[in-house]
Amino acid sequence: MINHKYRLKIQNTKFIYLLLIIIILLLPMIIDGVRQYVFDIESNNIKRFITGMMFGFGISILTQKLIYELFYTKTKINNMKEMRKS
Repeated sequence: MINHKYRLKIQNTKFIYLLLIIIILLLPMIIDGVRQYVFDIESNNIKRFITGMMFGFGISILTQKLIYELFYTKTKINNMKEMRKS
């Protein structure tokens, strides 16, 4: 049987890696937007398309993870509380 502390450590490590991937996907669009705003440089359509796709993918992963954590975890906790009562 896996130790509870070890399981939490694995879950936290997975979450950190996922967060790092999300940040890597979001950064190019943020950097491109700031670069355009500060230096008054226009981006081309290819850069906008690529950075927009990466940003959209990163936001969708982030949204899915947040929804999962908010709803699934609460449901799991409520089910555990009900099982303890019975």
